[in-house]
Amino acid sequence: MSSKNQPNPVNAYTYIDRSTLRCPNCYLPLIPAQSIRGSDCSNWMRCSDYSCKTFYLAAVPLPHQHHILTDSSHYLNVLGAYGSGKTYTTYMADLKHSLITPNGETLIGADTLVQLENTIRKDLERDLPEEFVKQYNRQKNMITLINLHIIYWRHLAEIGDIRSYNLSRAHVVEASEVKYEAYVQLQSRIRNDAAIVYYTDANGKPLVEYDPDTQSMRKKEKLNWIQLVTESNPDANWIKDEALLKSGKIHLHYETDEEYRVPPADAVPFMTSHIIPTKANTYLPQNFYENMARGKPEWWIRRFLKGSFRYSEGLVYPNWQTNIVPDFQIPPEWPRLIGFDYGLSDNSHFVFGALDLKGEVYGRAAIFWYSELVLSNMSISQIAKKYREHVRRVVPPNSVYTLPRMDPISYATRTRVSDKKTIGTLLKEEGCYFLPGEVNLDYRILHLNDLIDSARSYFFEEGFKHTNKEALEYKFPPKSLEKRTKKDDKPVDIRNHGVNAVEFITSKVSRNLKVPDSKVHQYTPTDRPAITTRLKDQWNPLAESSTTTEDNREGPASLFPVGGNF
Repeated sequence: MSSKNQPNPVNAYTYIDRSTLRCPNCYLPLIPAQSIRGSDCSNWMRCSDYSCKTFYLAAVPLPHQHHILTDSSHYLNVLGAYGSGKTYTTYMADLKHSLITPNGETLIGADTLVQLENTIRKDLERDLPEEFVKQYNRQKNMITLINLHIIYWRHLAEIGDIRSYNLSRAHVVEASEVKYEAYVQLQSRIRNDAAIVYYTDANGKPLVEYDPDTQSMRKKEKLNWIQLVTESNPDANWIKDEALLKSGKIHLHYETDEEYRVPPADAVPFMTSHIIPTKANTYLPQNFYENMARGKPEWWIRRFLKGSFRYSEGLVYPNWQTNIVPDFQIPPEWPRLIGFDYGLSDNSHFVFGALDLKGEVYGRAAIFWYSELVLSNMSISQIAKKYREHVRRVVPPNSVYTLPRMDPISYATRTRVSDKKTIGTLLKEEGCYFLPGEVNLDYRILHLNDLIDSARSYFFEEGFKHTNKEALEYKFPPKSLEKRTKKDDKPVDIRNHGVNAVEFITSKVSRNLKVPDSKVHQYTPTDRPAITTRLKDQWNPLAESSTTTEDNREGPASLFPVGGNF
């Protein structure tokens, strides 16, 4: 679960008049310390008597920065919007670790060295007193402090270049631009015991204890401040899946309506995430937020100014995430919808929705997508068997609103060149009845977006998590100033089978989710053979599409012979 930390208006505006500061030892005035770049340090002061050797850190962290600086989690994710102060916070944490960890090693990396040079490297080196440094080798991109702690500046584009380090701390800057493999490699590199204090006996010998995981004896740890830090803007890539949504604790700073739920089985107890919006930084210039937000689309504001992971640039369904709801027990009388996207070399994906026609949940008619079935590397008969088994579990008898729809191209495709039967026909022979879904992709996207935006389509958080994940990665090609082609207006066709299955069936449901004629609801199962015959007469299974009356009819479960005899 995520926790929300509201701003403290007193601490948020703490100010220190540095001209009045005095040395705590000799009470002489403090002056700015000189950095290794030759300028005054941003935050470090020193006694004006150079023989005193007293240094004073005059930085005043904001409440969210203080929270991060005192967070000892083994894996720490600092995820912030533009101007949220995340870079300042993390470089101060890097300095803190370096100064309290003699003989340790800190690696600060990004996808390219340029990304470091223009951000954190410049800030840290302008705030590192030259008296703290033993050697500064700019050519080798490393700093050795007088306590023999080494700070490395490294690019992370080549995984092999980071395999030989023995680190007490690693910090990944602009982590959304870094490959996940680099992050995994750094996880194996943070093992330097310079950041560990062990229990000892009276003679100073480390105490040992039995480790049931390795089934061996190991030194007993008293303190451990080894840490891997990721710093990033919100994104829908591995930062969300492997960092945010694996966190044992998630802290949401400042006012926010966001909330993120991590299943207990996925939560890593020693991983913590902090999400910081722009407004949490009260030191920004006046009207900074308003000027940045002016003229920007809502998804951009939510992602880059509010720090939301629910929005991403170019999403086909930008408000899908907003309509993800906690699972609940679906009333058995609610009519059901079934969609299917067949995958030859990819996944075959079935989706199951329920219609709240009376508006029992939100006061308006809506579809709730509550279950899915994802299959791979199976024959048609195996797929049909799994589908029938799943329908028995999640679809009440006689409850299907309209005949299930599937991918129209796959429906009319033959499994082999020499085979005269299409996939649609083969499924029908297995007792699984489908009609081809809407061919027009533009219409499907427009119609489903309309249902989502009008609060008439919701998605279960757990029961529909595979399709939810697809929807958050289903995008149009990145925008550019180059001349656009028709191809640029189509979504990237990758990992979208569940989303497409939803499109195929919802395109045959009216926007207002109108309740069918009451006479249709009185239909009895004994009439099913007649309906089956009529469908067979009017519907050509070899055709690419169908425009029969049944193809466009809306009705309840009992009308169609779904899945044959289950």
